[in-house]
Amino acid sequence: RQCQIEILKLVGKGKTNQQIADALFIGKTTVETHRKNMIRKLGLHGPGELLATLYSANTIFKISPRMGMVLHSFMDIFEVIIHFA
Repeated sequence: RQCQIEILKLVGKGKTNQQIADALFIGKTTVETHRKNMIRKLGLHGPGELLATLYSANTIFKISPRMGMVLHSFMDIFEVIIHFA
């Protein structure tokens, strides 16, 4: 799960799968698998929707924190979603 969070952080920064793999010292295929799993867990339809959702979550939760906790960034909400998925 922590690897998925790190991958999301780098996806949010616009990094490619290869750049993410190099930064995390894992294989490109491993990054692709994690991204596919996150897309599936979140019920999304592809990598573009993952990126759009990251930015939407960032905006929504900075404006309107919910769930009885303050979510400071899109990473906070995705950590919660991935934990409960």
